Amino acid sequence: MFLVANLRWTVPICLALWASTACGDPAPATVDALGIHIPSGFEITRFADDALAHDIHCLAIDGRGRVAVSGPGYIKFLLDEDGDGRADRSKLFSEKPASGAQGMLFDGRDLLYTGDGKLAWLRDRDQDDVADPIGAREEVWARLQTSEHGAHNIVRGPDGWIYVVCGNEAGVSQKHITSPTSPIADPVCGAILRFSPDGRRCEVFADGFRNPYGLDFDAEGRLYTVDSDNERDQHLPWYCPTRLFAVAAGRSHGWLANGAKPSWNRPATAWGSAPRLVEIGRGSPTGVLVRKQPGWPARYQRGVFSACWTLGRIYFLPLRYTDSSVEAGQEIFLEGAGNTGLAIVGMALDPRGDLYFAVGGRHTQGGVFRVRYVEIGR
Repeated sequence: MFLVANLRWTVPICLALWASTACGDPAPATVDALGIHIPSGFEITRFADDALAHDIHCLAIDGRGRVAVSGPGYIKFLLDEDGDGRADRSKLFSEKPASGAQGMLFDGRDLLYTGDGKLAWLRDRDQDDVADPIGAREEVWARLQTSEHGAHNIVRGPDGWIYVVCGNEAGVSQKHITSPTSPIADPVCGAILRFSPDGRRCEVFADGFRNPYGLDFDAEGRLYTVDSDNERDQHLPWYCPTRLFAVAAGRSHGWLANGAKPSWNRPATAWGSAPRLVEIGRGSPTGVLVRKQPGWPARYQRGVFSACWTLGRIYFLPLRYTDSSVEAGQEIFLEGAGNTGLAIVGMALDPRGDLYFAVGGRHTQGGVFRVRYVEIGR
């Protein structure tokens, strides 16, 4: 993720017209007491501040609906014990990974994470909300670099397999493939790995990414991610903006250069590359999620939410499905107003369907916010 000028990407008129007619008009934005632009009908509250969690790297919801966050040397639960919608205290789950988890997926009381150069488990067999001592035999599924361009978020797919999104410094290679049915046999650059539920088989599901941080499935089983740009290339003919993909199994998604600085990508029109559903523009994409819970207006049930660390925004990218393809639009769901900084590092939905997002990264102030829909009948 890199700091860039606060420049807006101009959405083509055809996409703007499509978004307003096919998916319903977005609600007019208001500025709330926290200095955040948010659509009318929604409220946003500060769930936790920096005193409870500094320099947050990742956010997840556990199987009991609790908010968990990671940062350098901690994974902790943020607990709202009096039920007022704000965390009262934190409870340390683990001091591992020391680097800070880049991705977290709870399975019951146990946690699968990316951090400290690996994809590994923290177990809580005695169910005391504290990870068991690792011991001599650590349960590691894969060795991966977990830097800013390394292995990031983790989701469980509708097939029961576990999917891990990796940037172009994660070191994904043929050595990670342990299944003869891997859609990619010789991975290039960033990739999406998928592991069988027991972790014994690993496949490269898709490759050709620069540095996607988040991924999520829709209700029909399509997988989405948003890849990063290379801001050094802006105004050059080969500049490749941040972009939304419906991930295509077994296909390249265009990026060919390892490392954060080099630039080498196929043009969007190149044969064999997966299509870009939306070119969002400048920024540093982090969290990605698709709503599958009811409770919000219907238009938000068919689209992708994508967070931007640099510009302090959450985009909503409405989707329209046809018999043979998916089309997408683009709008800003929320963003900081004026001097309000929102370095968003991740998002998650609780069992009620409320959206939580965390801010932090690069030794900055941490915090967690909750977004609820409160206008009934809209």
